This record gives sequence, C-alpha cells and structure tokens, in this order.
Amino acid sequence: MKNNEQTYPLELVIGNIETVIVDPHNEVFSYWYKRKSEKTYALLHIDNHDDMCLPSLTFEGFKSLRTKATIEDYAKSMVIGQFISPAAFYGILDNVYWFDPRKKWIRQYNQFIREELEGRMFLGKKRERINIRKMVQELNDLDTFLLDIDLDAFASRDDMRGIRPEQINQRIKKTTKLLKKLKRPAFITIARSIHPRSYTVESMVEELQERTIEELSIIYG
Repeated sequence: MKNNEQTYPLELVIGNIETVIVDPHNEVFSYWYKRKSEKTYALLHIDNHDDMCLPSLTFEGFKSLRTKATIEDYAKSMVIGQFISPAAFYGILDNVYWFDPRKKWIRQYNQFIREELEGRMFLGKKRERINIRKMVQELNDLDTFLLDIDLDAFASRDDMRGIRPEQINQRIKKTTKLLKKLKRPAFITIARSIHPRSYTVESMVEELQERTIEELSIIYG
C-alpha cells in the first residue's frame, strides 16, 4: 500500500454528524447494528440499487459456525446487497426509502415480518412506489433518520450509455435538493463500492467522494 493511500472504513464528522465511509457497502451493517439499542430508525438509502437481498444466516447462526466471530465478521461475510434486510430483521430499521436520482419515484419498504428458524433468517415486507413529497413529509415527521449514500448513485458501471458530466452534476444536484428539505440525519454512511466488484465508476470514485463530503458539509455544516 502506498503511504498516501487511504484505508477504509474511515470515520469522520460532517457538520457534527458521525459519518463513516466504507468499501464495500455491506460493511455499514456493523455500524448500524451497534446503534440498535438506541431506537428504531427510518433509512434513506441513496443508491443505484435497492440492496434489499437477504443473507441466509442470522448473526447467531453465523456465530454457531464461527464461535469467535464478531459483528464486523458477519457484515463482511455478506454479499454487497445484503446489508439492509438484516438491519430490518434486527429491528434497527422500521422503514426504508430507496432513492435513485435517475428515477422520479421512491420505493418504500416497511411492515416487516421477522422469522428465524435454526439460525436462518426470513423477512417479509411490504413494498410500494411513493412520490418524493410523501417521503419528505414522513421523514420530517420523525425525530431523525439514517442517511446512506452509495457513490454509484451518481456514476454507476451499470449506466448503459456511458456517463456525461452533466448527468453526474444533475444527479448530485437532485440529491442535495432533496436533502435540504429534510431534517438532519442521526448518522451518515457513504459507500465507495469499488471492491470486491466495481459498481461506482472506479476512475471517478475519489472525485465523487470529495464532492459528496463537500455537499454534505454545506448542507449540515
């Protein structure tokens, strides 16, 4: 590793809000899990993907196979899109709002039904499309929420026709416009998403991370 190469997770503070930058995205789960005794949160998940897949094992089931396993080990064992559903399973989240700045709608997940059988996890849920105005109203009716941003929301390898600078600027502008309408989050997570597979355009990740931190500092500073 080069001397000036940053390692992740990276913990920092943005506008007096605890923030962590991770790579890969599933590592945010351990940070959320450590907050589960505080209260149940709503999550605003800003991402090109909903990341609502479900791991087969609960943390307890995972520990039955690896007795010395930590919550960090469990988070790292997940596939990159499996970290939100276990947070709902453990009662950390009671409402999830997925916002992709490419889309005109929000997808909401709630009314979770949690079942566990011999160390395996099952999660039922309601999902529906709602408009941005409804999400803003619901989040602002709460004391606070968790904010989760994947940098692939702005420049993803899945963008089919290439990515123009004006598209990236438009997505960032749309996201900041939304965040300015909301209360301050209790905790911020940012995912670079270039390991183990690149979802964010790798050549842009440093610039996107810098711009995201800068925009959040303006909003919450």
